[in-house]
Amino acid sequence: MSAPSFGGTAGVRPEWAVDLVDDESRQDAPPTRSRRSWFGWSATSLPIAPVLLLGMLLGPQGLHVLTADALAAVDPALPVALATLGALLGLVAGFQGSPRRAAGAALLSVGATASVVAIGFGVGALAAGESSRASLWVLPMVLGMAAASSLIVPVRRAIDASAASTATLEAEALVSVVVGGLLLAFARQGALLGTLAWFAQACIVVAILGVAGLLLLSKSVALAERRVFAVATLLLVGGAADSLSFSALLGGACAGLLWKAWGGLSRDSLHSDMLYALHPLIALVLVVAGARTEVSSISLGLAAAYAVLRTLGRLTAGAVLARAQFPASGGAYGLVAPGVFGVALSLNAFRALGPDMSVAVSVVVLGTVFSELTAIFVAARGARA
Repeated sequence: MSAPSFGGTAGVRPEWAVDLVDDESRQDAPPTRSRRSWFGWSATSLPIAPVLLLGMLLGPQGLHVLTADALAAVDPALPVALATLGALLGLVAGFQGSPRRAAGAALLSVGATASVVAIGFGVGALAAGESSRASLWVLPMVLGMAAASSLIVPVRRAIDASAASTATLEAEALVSVVVGGLLLAFARQGALLGTLAWFAQACIVVAILGVAGLLLLSKSVALAERRVFAVATLLLVGGAADSLSFSALLGGACAGLLWKAWGGLSRDSLHSDMLYALHPLIALVLVVAGARTEVSSISLGLAAAYAVLRTLGRLTAGAVLARAQFPASGGAYGLVAPGVFGVALSLNAFRALGPDMSVAVSVVVLGTVFSELTAIFVAARGARA
C-alpha cells in the first residue's frame, strides 16, 4: 500500500480517501478482518491491546525500561501526538454520508454509553463513601467519555456499504473528544461562563495557527518543505493547546475541522503528511499510557467494572441506534471493541488535571485490554452463530 503523492500535476486532487486503504479492507470480509485484529497493523487496524501491554511491560512496574525520568522526557511529544489524532478525526468525520444523521446517531450513542458508565462509577463512589469532586463526578465523566468511542484509526475507508456506520463511529469519537475537552475545561475553571470564554479564546488561538499553516503550505512546492511546515503546524497546535491547559485532542479536532472546511490542496497535503506519522504517534500514546498504568487489585477491579459497564453501555447504545433506525456501527463486535481515543482522552485528562487522574489512565488502559478480549469473544460467538 503506497501513500499518496502530491508531486504530480498542480490542481489535481489526490484520492487519499481511497488510496489509504489496504486491499483486504476492500473485500466483504467479516468485521474481525476488515476493521481490526488482535495482532494486525494496517491502515484500518491497530493492535491496541498488545501495544498497551508492551508499555506496561516496559514501564516502572515492569522491566523498568521506561523509567519516570524517561516518561518525563517523552511528555513534551504527547500533545503533538494527541493533536494529530484530533486533527485527523476533524478532517475525516462526516466526510461521506449524511453528517447530520451521523451526528444525531453519535449524540444518542455517546449519551447512552457515557450515562451507563458514569452513573455506575458515580454510584460506586457514593457506596464506597467517597466525597471528593474528582471521585463523584470528574472521574466517572472522564471514564464515560473514554468508553463512548470505538474508532480505531481516523482514516476514511474506501466508499462501500459500511460508509454510513463508519461515519457514525467517527462522529462518536468526535463528540466524545469535544464533550471530554469541555468537561476537562470545566473541571479546571469551575464555572460555566469562564469555561466557555476560555474555550473560545483557545479555539481562536488554534484557528490562527491552523490558518497560518495552511497559508504556508499553499506557497510551498517541494514535498520536503510541505512536510516540514505540516509538522511545524502540528507542533504549534499541540504545544499551544497544552500550554493553555487546553485539551490537545480538542485543539487538534478544532484545527482539523477548520482545515476540512478550508479545503483545497493545502488541506489534502496536511492530511497526507499527518498520515505518514500516524502509526508512530499512536504507538507513542499507547506505550506511554501502558507505562503509566499502575496495576493493583483496586485498579484491576475498577478496570473489570469499566469493561462490564462499557459493554452494557455500548450494547445499550446499539439498541438505541437500532430503535432510532440509525446505521449500526459494525454490529455487536464494532460496538464493544475499544478504540484508541478512549486511551488518548484519559492521557489528556492526566495532563490537564494532574495526578488525580492517574487512576483514570490505569482503569482505561486495563479496561481497554479487557474490552478487547470481550470483543474477540463476541466476534467468535457471532461467527459460530
